[in-house]
Amino acid sequence: MYCKLPLVLIISPRKYLLVNPVERKSPAWRAWISALVLFFVIALPGVASAAEAGTCGPLRLAVLYFDNNSITDRELLEPFRKGLADTLISDLSRIKSLRVVERERIDAILSELQLTQSGAIDEKTAQKVGKVLGVQALILGCFTAIGPTLRVDARVVDVETTEVITAQEVCGDSEDLFDLEDQLVTKIAGGLAIKLSAEEKESITGTAPQSFEAVTLYSQGLDFMDRKNYTDAAARFARALEIDPEYGDAVRMLAKAKERIAHEGAK
Repeated sequence: MYCKLPLVLIISPRKYLLVNPVERKSPAWRAWISALVLFFVIALPGVASAAEAGTCGPLRLAVLYFDNNSITDRELLEPFRKGLADTLISDLSRIKSLRVVERERIDAILSELQLTQSGAIDEKTAQKVGKVLGVQALILGCFTAIGPTLRVDARVVDVETTEVITAQEVCGDSEDLFDLEDQLVTKIAGGLAIKLSAEEKESITGTAPQSFEAVTLYSQGLDFMDRKNYTDAAARFARALEIDPEYGDAVRMLAKAKERIAHEGAK
């Protein structure tokens, strides 16, 4: 697992290092040497065991909106920038060793920084976003649709150093988007040295929607939600559910859109 461990630094008193041979035979010198040896024998293995046990905690990360580099139906697929990020957030959140920021919070920060409609985000800007969100790593990427073929590229960037921790890609038919997204999640986890449990694998693969059209409608609904157009958002989520009644995220967001509509009507 990707993790930064604390550095243990031992500083020895100079008066015991820079003494003459006679003083080194003193009881104080021998006592200090015994204590130092005892530290290396007992304490350091404990530090190593704690590190192996993952005391550094889960990796905190956020998924930014993917860039749309599509050749085919570029304008139609523009809302998919949010839909793909949302799906990745949903699946990555099922991995116990990760703590993933919710999409709504990310969108609020991007809006505040005026980055929601600006397209590509470079590493320097991503670093600023990551620090505001309080995460250790960011997932950035792009998708490219050419005819029926869809390619998705993703990279995990260290917020502190802007170094790329891992970069992964998947490519296939757009109708197999959900299998591709599952593959991408698995590859990202592998790049972070995370071994998925059988339960996590089943949780990730068992929740995917079954229609590319449904996800496109869902993505459009997310965009309307962010624009506070809850009526059109609800309509998109409802249409997505007509195509794929088992689409869990669409069920959740439709309920949220209806709640916002009721709240607006009560004002």
